[in-house]
Amino acid sequence: MGDKSNNNDSKKITFVVVAILVLMLTTTGGTYAFLALSATATNNITGTVASASLTFSAAPSLVAPTGTYANLPLVPQYAYYNSKNVLQLAVTGVNPAGGSAVVPCVDANGNAVCRVYTFTIKNNSTAAVSVSGTISFTNPTTNLKWAPMSSANSVADITSATDTDIHTASTTAATFTDAAANTTWSIAANDTKQFWAVFWINETGSSQNDSGTWYATITFTDSNGKGVTSTITG
Repeated sequence: MGDKSNNNDSKKITFVVVAILVLMLTTTGGTYAFLALSATATNNITGTVASASLTFSAAPSLVAPTGTYANLPLVPQYAYYNSKNVLQLAVTGVNPAGGSAVVPCVDANGNAVCRVYTFTIKNNSTAAVSVSGTISFTNPTTNLKWAPMSSANSVADITSATDTDIHTASTTAATFTDAAANTTWSIAANDTKQFWAVFWINETGSSQNDSGTWYATITFTDSNGKGVTSTITG
C-alpha cells in the first residue's frame, strides 16, 4: 500500500512539473511573439516620398550676341579649323566694325556668328532629384549645330572638327549633355543647376544654303518622370 501511494504522489508531482513547464513555454513563447511583433511594428519606417517639382528659375535667355546684334540672322561659322578652336574665338567675340567694345558671337564685319543660351532649372522639392535632359529641333537648317559650354563664355573643350561636343541639330530628340559629357545631374532640394549651350551654322567651305527660323525644344525630366520644357528661337 505504501509503495502504491508513493507512486501516485510521484505521478502527481510529475504532472504538476510538466504542467508548469508547459505553462512557462506557452507564456515565454507568447511573450517572445509579442515582443517580436512589437519590435517589427515599432521599427517600421514611415514618411512621405518627396515629389520633385522642376521649373525654369528664369526663362531660358540669350547670352550672346547682345544689343542690336541679337536679332541678326546667323552666318556660317567654323567650329574647328586650321588646328584652332575657332568656335571659342567666335564666342569670345571681337570689336565689330565701327564698334567700341568686344561683342561675343559677332565677327569683325558685324555679323552674328553664334548664339549662346543659358538654362537654369530649379528643384522645388524637399529632396535631391536626379535630372536628365533632351533637345530636339523644329525646322533646323542643314548645317545647324550646337555644343554644350562650361560657362557663358567658354566652349574650350572642342579639339577637332569632329569633336563629340559638336552635335547636329535634329528633329529627333537627343540627349542633352554638359561640357563634361554628363547626361544626368543630381540637384539638391531647393537648389538650381545652370547650363549653357552655343548654336551656330557650321561653315562647310563650299556653297551652302542655310536660311529660315529654327526652334530648339529643351526638356529636363526627373527620375519620377516630371519635368519642364522650354523652346528657344534662332
